[in-house]
Amino acid sequence: MKNLKKIFFTTILIILTYPLNYSHGNNEAGLNSFEKYISNPSEYDNKKIVIEGEINNYKFTTSDSGKPYTLFKIKDPANNTLQVYFQGEHLKIKKGSVVKVSGKFLKQKRYAFYNFKNVVKAQNVIIKT
Repeated sequence: MKNLKKIFFTTILIILTYPLNYSHGNNEAGLNSFEKYISNPSEYDNKKIVIEGEINNYKFTTSDSGKPYTLFKIKDPANNTLQVYFQGEHLKIKKGSVVKVSGKFLKQKRYAFYNFKNVVKAQNVIIKT
């Protein structure tokens, strides 16, 4: 009877925890997938994230106060795109460069009269290629 109870509780425990184990262990894309940020931006708003992807488009510009910054769009293998801005310098990037970005995710960024969605305020950018 004791063994039957142990088997029963072990089976219930496995059934209840299986979705947790499966969802964490089966994410092959890892930091390369932007889908979770795009599909649920409120969950990640103002949180630090790390992403990696290919630069799709970029622009070097200077703020009104004279500080350089770099704007670029980064895409994951599924062609999901996030916008990134990096203050302090013009990065040595080009279209097709692969970069790893760490920074704060913002579901919405306002600048003057413009509204941008799904933006990463980069604190660190590592250019891989």
